[in-house]
Amino acid sequence: MKKIGPIAKPKEIYFVEDLPKTRSGKIMRRILKALLNNEPLGELSTIINPDCIDKIREGIKRGRYKLILQKLTRLENEAISEGIPIIKKDKAKEILKILEKHKPKKILEFGTAIGYSGIILTSKGGELITIVKNEEFAKRAKENFKKFNSEAKIIVGEGIKEIKKIKEKFDLIFIDFSKRNYIK
Repeated sequence: MKKIGPIAKPKEIYFVEDLPKTRSGKIMRRILKALLNNEPLGELSTIINPDCIDKIREGIKRGRYKLILQKLTRLENEAISEGIPIIKKDKAKEILKILEKHKPKKILEFGTAIGYSGIILTSKGGELITIVKNEEFAKRAKENFKKFNSEAKIIVGEGIKEIKKIKEKFDLIFIDFSKRNYIK
């Protein structure tokens, strides 16, 4: 087979060492589906190799982290070439792990620049409000959010002043602005 047709076109591909099987050798597709959709696994008593489930779960996480970061490479290169400060890849991986563990629904970000960190913050489906000082950066962030199917409310203004106007509560607050003023 040289080409997969449009009906069977995979969105994501993960390589794993083993698949959950029954005594008769059947692959438990419902478990794979649940793992991919982060849903409850259900009854597992008929599986002869339950140890593979955690390995598959970890493989999916690693694959998704890589996929998100690969898609962001163009934006990362653009920011670096223009001298726009963005978080480094190791920090992006840590943020992805935090999002996976805590699953925040409401996220506040200070300093999105052109949207790089905001795209990461929305990658797990959380609702993002981001405050950015620069109008041009806000426009570029909006364009980049659209390209990555990330939804975010962008507020243009001074972060410290704008936060006083927001009455909502947040599950996660990411501060990524005025790095030289963090410690005073």
